Amino acid sequence: MRKKITILIIFVVIITSSFLYINNEKIKKEEALKANEQTTQIFVLKKMPLSQTLYSDGTIQSSNSISVYSDISGTIESIKVKIGDKVSAGDLLITIDNSSLIKSLEQAKYQLMIDQDALNDMKQSGNITLQANYEQVLSFYNRTKESYENNQALYESGIISLTELNSFKSSLDSAYSSYVNVKNQLNTSSIGNELDKLTAKISIDLLEIEQIERQIEATNILSPIDGIVTFVTENIGASIQTGSIATTITDLNQLEVTTGISEYDIHLIKIGQDVMISTLGNTDHFYKGLITSIAPIGTSTGTEVLIDVTIKILSPDELLKPNFTATLDILIGQKENALAVPYDALIDSPKGDSLVLKVVDGIETPVRVQTGMETDMMIEVLSDNLSAGDEIVIPSSAKPSAELEKNLFRVPGAGGGNKPK
Repeated sequence: MRKKITILIIFVVIITSSFLYINNEKIKKEEALKANEQTTQIFVLKKMPLSQTLYSDGTIQSSNSISVYSDISGTIESIKVKIGDKVSAGDLLITIDNSSLIKSLEQAKYQLMIDQDALNDMKQSGNITLQANYEQVLSFYNRTKESYENNQALYESGIISLTELNSFKSSLDSAYSSYVNVKNQLNTSSIGNELDKLTAKISIDLLEIEQIERQIEATNILSPIDGIVTFVTENIGASIQTGSIATTITDLNQLEVTTGISEYDIHLIKIGQDVMISTLGNTDHFYKGLITSIAPIGTSTGTEVLIDVTIKILSPDELLKPNFTATLDILIGQKENALAVPYDALIDSPKGDSLVLKVVDGIETPVRVQTGMETDMMIEVLSDNLSAGDEIVIPSSAKPSAELEKNLFRVPGAGGGNKPK
């Protein structure tokens, strides 16, 4: 009797254990299925605009910043501006003491006056008659020579006789003799030499005055452009040398950014490409830019080679300052109607193909695709077996089912000649 009871108890325990095991396995499967359903999402395929962007950074600089140099040595007399002031082209920035130059100019003008008076006095002296005689004789000789040449033509035409022509020749010889005689007298006269010396001295006086006036003009340092004062030299009373920087004027309406692009990416960069620009202090505000130049050679940084690319900021405002760090979004590609899926929707087949899971009659069907343009969140997929409106599965992180794994080995071609990337 006890043996029967014992067997019965063992049987009940076995039945109960089997039931609990089967029920537990069922619960696990249901929970796994439920978890998979919660993490699996469906993405409806549609055409959308895509923009491919290359990210970089650089330093903002003015493309029109001019250092103004002093053209003269001296002592700074006054400084009319300070850093941050707005100036216009031609505005007075700095003056250099010119008192000694003013005195030199007065002396040079006085010397010019003395030399001009001496020249006038000499011209009015008795010896000036010799100069007048020379000019008169020279004029007569030129007229006689012209008359002879005219009558020579008449003789050759047979209009006048040789005797008449010889008469004109005698008059020409006489006029020439008088001309040579007076010219020799003038050359040996001291008055001619003195006149030449005074005339040369007056020319030197005029050049000296012109030079001093240019030096005086250089003591007023003017702004060459419209802009902002970004540097001013030493204080009033300090010495400044020729060639020293007196001030720097920066045009804040002409800003640009220079960035280094890797040799691996430079083939994506073209002059004229659009760029969106922001700063570290204002990441939500963007400025439009345009690539204006690409350096012809690269610069080695040790581990890679960078090529300088310059971007012009099209509409800068007062918030942008030179030496700010700029974040750059360079638009290197754009499509208006691309079929694209989230990155998570793309899976790799055991053969290394790119696939997406398309829902066909409720079944997840692998479709081989060729990938195209990529953005931060989306990637273009190309296949004749895909069209707008298709439901694409975004797989969960859980391991795919055994059935799906089998299907991944039997993926049909993408169709239309498309090849996997």
